[in-house]
Amino acid sequence: MMEAPADKEIAVIIIRGRAIIDAPIRTVFHILTDLSSYAEWNPWAIKVDGEAKEGEVICVKAGNTPQKIHNYQHRVLSVKSNSELVWCDTGWVTTFACAKRIRSLEALDHGRCVLVSTLEITGICSRLIGLVYGCAIQRHLLKELAALAARAELMSSRHWSFS
Repeated sequence: MMEAPADKEIAVIIIRGRAIIDAPIRTVFHILTDLSSYAEWNPWAIKVDGEAKEGEVICVKAGNTPQKIHNYQHRVLSVKSNSELVWCDTGWVTTFACAKRIRSLEALDHGRCVLVSTLEITGICSRLIGLVYGCAIQRHLLKELAALAARAELMSSRHWSFS
């Protein structure tokens, strides 16, 4: 779902996806915060370096074809155990547009959980990015959610545990 800004003075684009995952919240949170394993399940991540700790910088090498591989840096803004992981873009590109990724988890019944992934794009170019790339970003976000859900459900079915 892509939402337009409520106030025309504020350039904010919100892209959101939601998945109900048949796995415990603890398993899903472990997958979200185990950054070095992103390449094993995330369809866009080639390599991710860094730790999911507040203030840390995460370096991401991502792309969907060899011709479209990019390096990104993000700063971890918030990590709340078994409930939230938030990071934002860093670098010169944030002069024009800055994306903040919010992943929120909520426990459901029968060992399931819901994951909401929200991308907030702000800045002078955010509306243009929403118009030109919004639908593609939404598709990528949903594909990433599906991949994460599949990994969590597979791990849960094998009864993996994390400490």
